[in-house]
Amino acid sequence: RKVEIGSSASGTVLQSQPNPCEDFFAYAMDSTALVGLGQDFNTLGGSDSVDAKDILTLFAGTPIRALTPFPYWNIPIIGQYLDGLGWAHKRLRDSMSRIIDAQQQQNNNQTTSAGSDTFVKKVVEQNQQNSSFHRGCIIGNMITIFFAGSDSSMSTLCSIVQTLAQDETNLQEEIYSEIIHALPDDLDEVTLEDLGPDRIPRLMALLYEVLRFYTPFPNILLYTDEEIPFCGTTLAKGTHIFALLRYVMKNPHTAAKDVPLGPNGEPSTVFCPRRYLLTGGDGSGGVDDCAPMVSVRVPERNSTSFLSFGHGSRVCLGKALAEASIALTVATLVRTFTMKLAPNHAPIGRIKMLAEVPDVDIRVMFTPRETPTTTNTSS
Repeated sequence: RKVEIGSSASGTVLQSQPNPCEDFFAYAMDSTALVGLGQDFNTLGGSDSVDAKDILTLFAGTPIRALTPFPYWNIPIIGQYLDGLGWAHKRLRDSMSRIIDAQQQQNNNQTTSAGSDTFVKKVVEQNQQNSSFHRGCIIGNMITIFFAGSDSSMSTLCSIVQTLAQDETNLQEEIYSEIIHALPDDLDEVTLEDLGPDRIPRLMALLYEVLRFYTPFPNILLYTDEEIPFCGTTLAKGTHIFALLRYVMKNPHTAAKDVPLGPNGEPSTVFCPRRYLLTGGDGSGGVDDCAPMVSVRVPERNSTSFLSFGHGSRVCLGKALAEASIALTVATLVRTFTMKLAPNHAPIGRIKMLAEVPDVDIRVMFTPRETPTTTNTSS
């Protein structure tokens, strides 16, 4: 659908409406709904889905509640409805409950087709076997996956497209060449294995650096539910902890120990889309675009210098899905279009909403590519 939007206005300036990148936010909403619920919101196509509108209402209202010093929503009876979020939340919970009922009926009748596994299908199946989750917990998780995946995917895709559109080092063409050689001619046939870092190292290196340098959530608020020993002292139960995730990955005073230097010695405080690329049998010797073998240094899962997906036992469960879906989306766009910032584009900075996003509307020219003459040779 995103490709169709670009193709319908080929060679023209497509403006995201308004900042942040609304098309990518709609994409993230739609893909999350398909994978999580088996529902097609089609917000990218302008659908009038009530569920999608209610989720957007929650997204818009949550930052306001987070910054409000007085928790007015706790006022008995009327508090939840003063800002309209109560109505949206109630409708959404009722809708999620109906989706659970429909999935339970499908499971009982064994009418779900093969290959249509979704988050809700798997949870309902497990719950029918051992009743480990109550309905409220399932509904809460169904709603949470939108908050966890939509803003973060949108922010990451905006940063990647911005990087490619303003790059002057031939990065876009290097990734394009990699894609047409490594992935099937029909991208509908792409598998998770095709999207692995060993198959598309240049694209994945770019993704890792965007996640590190422009991490969607540069900070996170934590809360201790028990006493925790910490650096010779004890954090009391109920302590609020404001963790500066991105500062650890970009600390200008103490270099992050697990962040490699760029091919020209670029430190961790500088954005470098080829930072995680390796060449040669042992990955030594820097990056040579003409080298026969290029690989990517995959950040360690629990590295304290790569915290985009969290750390420890609460690391993001959707990490693999997020990386695969973003990689496939970028591969589709790069294979279909060349991307360039519009002439005389305003400088692009960053602002913090729920996630970090560009501070101006990104204006990108999507120009359709000719059909590639070089086809996949990976087999």
